[in-house]
Amino acid sequence: MCSSDLIGLPLETKELMNDTIELNRRIHKEMPDVQLNCYVCQPYHGTRLRDFCEKENLLRKMEPNTVLGDPVLKNPHVSDEVIMEYRDNFHEMVTGTIRK
Repeated sequence: MCSSDLIGLPLETKELMNDTIELNRRIHKEMPDVQLNCYVCQPYHGTRLRDFCEKENLLRKMEPNTVLGDPVLKNPHVSDEVIMEYRDNFHEMVTGTIRK
């Protein structure tokens, strides 16, 4: 089993990111062997998400690369640093343990 989560969505708040952590804590409590994955949202061309981001002027000049890359969205509620901290420390935030 695996839990794959996106953070850094357009207009996402830190509270919503914390809700994602809490949901995964509940999943992990019931299924401690679940693999936890966290990725940064990347609005690819040809998607409704990309259209929304363009309409709302939320895209930076750089193009999306991979879900492991840096944020390409301008989020008025959460800084890039916080988004990357959540991505990089997702497992620890959910389980309270350091990943091996």
